Amino acid sequence: FFEYYHNDIFFCWGKRIVENIKKMKKSDMITNIKNLVVSGNLNQLENKEISEKISKIKKSFKSIGVKKKILILDTSHDDNKNYNEQLMLSKKVNYFYKKIIDFASNDKRVGLVIKPKKGLDFLDKDTKKKISNLVNMKKIYVENNFKVPVKNFSKISDFVISLTVDSLPSAMLEALCENKKLKCVFYDYPKCSKKEKIFIWGNKKVLFNNIDNMLKAVRNNLFLPDSKIGVWPKNFLDSLNPFKPVSNNDKAKFYIQNLLNQFKKLESKDKSIKKVNYLFEKKYGNKLVIKI
Repeated sequence: FFEYYHNDIFFCWGKRIVENIKKMKKSDMITNIKNLVVSGNLNQLENKEISEKISKIKKSFKSIGVKKKILILDTSHDDNKNYNEQLMLSKKVNYFYKKIIDFASNDKRVGLVIKPKKGLDFLDKDTKKKISNLVNMKKIYVENNFKVPVKNFSKISDFVISLTVDSLPSAMLEALCENKKLKCVFYDYPKCSKKEKIFIWGNKKVLFNNIDNMLKAVRNNLFLPDSKIGVWPKNFLDSLNPFKPVSNNDKAKFYIQNLLNQFKKLESKDKSIKKVNYLFEKKYGNKLVIKI
């Protein structure tokens, strides 16, 4: 999540976006952004009910003999018939689901936890029917509440398969932050990773530019304990710096609420931001507000 606010402050979810903005500033791609607010995802739910739900899902899979639980994370998609933004084609995401559902249907040892980005109503009738049947058989669990954090499902998963329209899927990284023993692969639709270091060590191991090749690799290696498919290097895992919502949500909300109030009171944006920075530093310290 990111959003321009009053043309000189930028809200974002995490460290990776902060680093990208700094690079864009250095290359003069962005000239008017002076401040970043790392807020985390303030919409996520954290409660006992969710914990109990996760426990029930785990027990349900075990009761029918599921040996490997795969977490499915799709991405933003559209038919791309406008010029506002170009996302992954919905028909491509439909194809992905068709293939992964067939995979789960043909192997009684495999269970799926699906956390879709936009729901599953866009899928073709045959695929939706298969999903419904597998849900009834307890082979699939679908979470449609976007406020339930991905990290909860990563705790009970063995493998993650993700899609992305960016260099790295943020939901997959969230899962890895919570469970660093996870094996994860993703379909690099825009082929952004060719420009990143990850391509050198991760091509056809954690990232794929072909859905069929990715699913074939997972299918052939899912039950091989020594397989390197989906394994992320320790130095990458150690570099992950997750945003802790329990300790930081209140801080982010405090900052944003005061920022809105100061924009209403003061005509100068610089004075508004300076005032909120002072209030925040006085209450919490200034570690989550970065001036660039």
